[in-house]
Amino acid sequence: ATPSMAISLGFGASGSIVNVDADGTEKLAKTGSGTATATKKGQENLVGGMPSVYVQVTVGEGRFGEGNGFVLGYDMGLGEASAKVVRSGQINKLAPEASEEGSFRGEARVSNLNTIYFETPGFTTAGLYARIGWSELDVETSEDLLTDDTIGDGSMDGTTYGFGFKKSLSGFQVKTEFNCTDFDTLSLTSGSGTVYTATPEVWAAKIGIGYNF
Repeated sequence: ATPSMAISLGFGASGSIVNVDADGTEKLAKTGSGTATATKKGQENLVGGMPSVYVQVTVGEGRFGEGNGFVLGYDMGLGEASAKVVRSGQINKLAPEASEEGSFRGEARVSNLNTIYFETPGFTTAGLYARIGWSELDVETSEDLLTDDTIGDGSMDGTTYGFGFKKSLSGFQVKTEFNCTDFDTLSLTSGSGTVYTATPEVWAAKIGIGYNF
């Protein structure tokens, strides 16, 4: 490879503050008479810390400077964020014809926020760069519906957009980044036939340190 197309391999770790905003709906199963129940809407917010590790390939250091160039990488999230919900109202039992007034107590956890990303070179003396990525997120639920019903787990795909600042010295690189991920709608159906949907948006502020070989 020519000097302008020099390639380096880098590894690193980062820590993020993650805010998950999710708009959702709950549509109860039909009653025994076949009458459909109303759809309920709501919004939940989850906040948590999420460490991650990453590996990346940088191309073009000879042209853009040490640790700087076009980047293709993979970021693997290691933490999780969670939120608990307590609500009173009509609850479906396992049998479609059975429902009652009761309390819903549930918890949702998001984890394994993994992203394949592409970064531009850092420009200006601040090392300003842009990022686009393709992300996957796992969602786990736990419930106490007082009816032995369960919802289940799922996963979502989304697109990440962000910007940040990066600086390199003697092989070490520091990054600060702000990004947003728009995920597809997740739909989960409980054992009683109640359908839950959620469309999350994830905002993150992160700082990372790595080393390029």
